[in-house]
Amino acid sequence: MGQIPVSSNNATLIGAGTILKGDIQSQQDLRIDGTVIGNVKCASKIIIGQGGVIEGDLESAHCDVNGKVTGNIRC
Repeated sequence: MGQIPVSSNNATLIGAGTILKGDIQSQQDLRIDGTVIGNVKCASKIIIGQGGVIEGDLESAHCDVNGKVTGNIRC
């Protein structure tokens, strides 16, 4: 069996076509290309891709919003 490459970037990805219902809290980078229905809190960086959607509040140390956030943003 081949080994699965391990990424040195510990970012979590919520891919396009994925709908997640509930709050998210992360210490590592987070990229959202799908939809999150809930609040998102990140101690690091959040990237919301062009098709990414958050229906809730967003809080992070740094954020790049290319998609849509329906809620308060605190960065």
